Amino acid sequence: MPGRNNAVPPVTLNRLSVYLRCLRRLREQGVRRVSSQELARQYRLSAAQIRKDLTQFGEFGIRGVGYDVTELCDRLAALLSLDRSHPIVVVGMGNLGSALAATSASTTTASRWWPASTKTPPRWGPGSAI
Repeated sequence: MPGRNNAVPPVTLNRLSVYLRCLRRLREQGVRRVSSQELARQYRLSAAQIRKDLTQFGEFGIRGVGYDVTELCDRLAALLSLDRSHPIVVVGMGNLGSALAATSASTTTASRWWPASTKTPPRWGPGSAI
């Protein structure tokens, strides 16, 4: 992983999140291994850019064999800090706060929502995103 002096450019982090979404789709389809060429062709990406981005963070694949989809998903999620829970405090649970909470319930990220204050009665209950 790049050191503190070698910060990863935001555009690279954005591409890592794209790769992760693509890999998760492949994993859902039951794909176990994928090459950078196949990943690039399926999702209209650049195979050379994928390899360049991933080598900044270590060795991931095997030349001629490709990447283990589950392992790469797990490592990218860890790099992007998506493998752990992030507490989120919402001040005011009006329409926007409710929409954010409802959206988080349907995503794969590990977020815990904590309402801080609101003027309206609570719109959540047991089993909700909050």
